Amino acid sequence: MAQVPRLQNILLRQFALNDDSLETWRFLPFNVATRLARIRADILLFQRLHENFVKFPRGCTVLDPETGMFDAEKSIKAAKDKMDILDYFRVCTVNNLEQECRSVWDELSDYQRFSLMSDTFPIMAIAVELWDNPLHYNHAEIINYCASVHCAENGWIPGLVKHLRRVEEPKLPSTVTECLNRALQQRHFHVVFHLSTQEEFAHRLMLDRIESGFFLIFPDGQIGTYFACKLFAMAACVPGLRPVAATLLHCLHEADRQKLRANLVDIDSKRAICGFDLTRKQLSSMLAVN
Repeated sequence: MAQVPRLQNILLRQFALNDDSLETWRFLPFNVATRLARIRADILLFQRLHENFVKFPRGCTVLDPETGMFDAEKSIKAAKDKMDILDYFRVCTVNNLEQECRSVWDELSDYQRFSLMSDTFPIMAIAVELWDNPLHYNHAEIINYCASVHCAENGWIPGLVKHLRRVEEPKLPSTVTECLNRALQQRHFHVVFHLSTQEEFAHRLMLDRIESGFFLIFPDGQIGTYFACKLFAMAACVPGLRPVAATLLHCLHEADRQKLRANLVDIDSKRAICGFDLTRKQLSSMLAVN
């Protein structure tokens, strides 16, 4: 019987990775199809977040043997022998796999280490730390700020959390808020969700700075229907997201709010409509307090 979960995971993985199998999902039991959709969404998100700086071998995708869901850490470790060593180091860095980073660091030549010192901020941050470079001590504040923002822009939550936790308290509220704004700009809803719902970050968000950054997030001054559908659908289920959603809604004229709700009605997104209405109530409460 111990082999059954593993066999099931093999089948789930094959279905999730095979684009040609999507049509057959409609013949599967609802709970199986729903689970497959979640696994596939997690895998595709992982690939999208890494495709711009490394080529991650799709065949190394691993599902957790207990939960049957996508396991990013195990997938990364499974790819070690199939990736360029520097690319592997980069993937481990942005996913905060510190032990793997240290292990790889010991295998690198000085030339390779130097190249990582001039890489993007999250990569440089761990490189100067592992090499015990004076930059790690003398410029830690700016390095952690830049690394946090870079991780937020690219959707790398593990690296983002690591560097935010290293930001000193006086600077943390403004840094968390800047990271949220960058995630909103890049439409990284999973990062927005994380920063808005994790207590260590959520209560430090500066809503006035989110409002002042509205036109950087939406240059045309309008919240698009796709964005609204994603944001308000999440807000329907997660109260912690509503202050952020309400702040963005406050930046619109009343006529534009009504138009946005009408757009959600047109696409028949019941959960997004519910989230929109709950967010409107949150906005009214916030305005009443102020």
